[in-house]
Amino acid sequence: MDKNVYYKIYDTTNNDVNILLKISTKGFPIEETIEYEVDGNWTEKININDKHFTDRLNALLEDNNIRLIMDLLEEDDKYYNNKYKLKLSVQRVEKIDNY
Repeated sequence: MDKNVYYKIYDTTNNDVNILLKISTKGFPIEETIEYEVDGNWTEKININDKHFTDRLNALLEDNNIRLIMDLLEEDDKYYNNKYKLKLSVQRVEKIDNY
């Protein structure tokens, strides 16, 4: 089933840094798009000046174990990862039924 999942990602080392992330999946084999909300628009390029946050976020998104956990989370679920010092909060899940 195709879906869009919206996550709010918080930096636990800096309360001023967070970003809204959308992961869209569709089809089989699965086609995935990761987008970031910047000034009300969605873009595939992250636009945060904090290099440490960006590096940790990219590492988290490349970690297959974390991605599996993220895929299992439902709306309003939260997840904290001590290794990356990031907290995820699922804002919304949109399931798209193509049948």
